[in-house]
Amino acid sequence: MPNTANQNQHVITQSNKLLRVKGVLQILPVSRSHFLQGVKDGLYPKPIKLSQRVTCWRESDILALTK
Repeated sequence: MPNTANQNQHVITQSNKLLRVKGVLQILPVSRSHFLQGVKDGLYPKPIKLSQRVTCWRESDILALTK
């Protein structure tokens, strides 16, 4: 029988957190206008539209840019 306590030590978690543009800018050292232009140009990940006025980005996508 496998040791489940040992298996839990090797579990890698990935954040499913969604960030608004202010949260993204706390991670990326760029201006708001630069970031939004970079999204438009394909330099940064595409956003997720939650509603007509709410746009978010996956935290994991933004963190991947910092590596």
